[in-house]
Amino acid sequence: MFFQKMKLNKFAVPASLFAASLVPLSVFRIAKSYRYFYGDDYLLLEAHNKPGGYANSFLHSFIDIDMQGKWRPVFTFVLYAVSKIFGLNTSTVMIVLLLLISVVATVSGLIVYRLNGNFLAALIVAVIVPMSRFSWYAQNRIHGLLELMAILFMLLGCLTYARAVNTGFTGRHLFLLNLFFSLAALTHERYLIVCIVTPLWLVLTNWNYKKSTYFILWGTTVIYIAVELLSQNNPLRGGGEEEFSRTYGLWILDHFVLALKKLLVGTDGNSIYPNHQIFGPLRIAVVLILCVVVYFCVRKVIGLNNAEFADSKIANRDRNKFYSFIYFQLLISGCLILMASTVKSRIEGRWLFGSEILLLIVVCSIIGVLREKRLTVLYLCLIVFAYVANNICNLNNIDKFEVNRAEVNNILLQVSSMDKPLAAYNVTLIGFNGWVFAYGSVFNQIEHPPNNISFDGNCDTPCLQIKEDNGNTIVTWQS
Repeated sequence: MFFQKMKLNKFAVPASLFAASLVPLSVFRIAKSYRYFYGDDYLLLEAHNKPGGYANSFLHSFIDIDMQGKWRPVFTFVLYAVSKIFGLNTSTVMIVLLLLISVVATVSGLIVYRLNGNFLAALIVAVIVPMSRFSWYAQNRIHGLLELMAILFMLLGCLTYARAVNTGFTGRHLFLLNLFFSLAALTHERYLIVCIVTPLWLVLTNWNYKKSTYFILWGTTVIYIAVELLSQNNPLRGGGEEEFSRTYGLWILDHFVLALKKLLVGTDGNSIYPNHQIFGPLRIAVVLILCVVVYFCVRKVIGLNNAEFADSKIANRDRNKFYSFIYFQLLISGCLILMASTVKSRIEGRWLFGSEILLLIVVCSIIGVLREKRLTVLYLCLIVFAYVANNICNLNNIDKFEVNRAEVNNILLQVSSMDKPLAAYNVTLIGFNGWVFAYGSVFNQIEHPPNNISFDGNCDTPCLQIKEDNGNTIVTWQS
């Protein structure tokens, strides 16, 4: 194959993939730019700005517990570093996050290239990952740093595994695997499941190394649980408003199926807003393409028609190890979907981003080792069409993604630009969600913030009354 014979050095491949990933971010970026923070982002910023606050010092960044009682030392340290180097403002956060998305896309492409040497397949992955509808949350939110860092460390661990497929598993590979998966788990507790299942998988697949050392990863889970207990927090709290330890049940299986539907065929959900007028006619085509591609991949994974594989790298190594990596990716993806299904109140799109990337890597890794170039190009084109059709329709619903943040941003701009005395004044918000406004704290971002903020309509004069009426914002000054 032409793309397998390309002579690209080790720097040209990642550089090319990174450059390619920047194109869709500049053309298809979902998130808009805003001047002010809102919701959990501002609450985090407020906690950070307090003396001795969250992620406010190098030492505390390793021991701080967040607002929900969760220990995330890697995220906290990165937040501390970003705040000290660049400062925490909306422009800085957006630039850092967009670069991180490109790095995630680049590593995803490198995994595919490491497995099959097919630059076209790797390029396709690097280009379409940033187009995911699940990446919206990670494009302009401080907490997007949390999601992207965890995904990046997980993918670096998978890249280490892919290298081991080529060269054989060594102590160095095991060290890096433990390091990256531990960093992912200590960035976001959702990835503790990776630390739990990976040692079991390595033992079952009979890698030639000291098997007792595989279970070092379990130490990360033990440390996390110990810190949570010592901090008098519930290590099984989970996400959402209700604690998982009190609400678990068979509903998780229903959520798992629902998560798969959201992942594969673009149904609605928290931070998932497809335009059904556009997507409706494409849905049948997308489902048919996914069925064809899944059928093809299943045939390859169970070993049928092996003669179709290219005489490339896969022909010179143990094919079972190649399949082992594919199975491992599917296992990790499934586990992450399961973790996303443990929140009773909802399933957010951002929780599925890592699983989506892993499934994309699996499909393109298998397609990339076909002997017949035309088949490779055909299947890759089908994947691109299905993926773009499943994601591009979100661009027509950008306002739904941005409704809360745009609401806060517009109100703060209005208030900050109004002519009013510099003496103390009050604000009352009628018909708005208190969380969106960080329970009133977001007003501290403007030059002259109000003295008191209420959400019940009661307000001592001078008072600025802000009312939501059928999607319109009415601002009234009462002196």
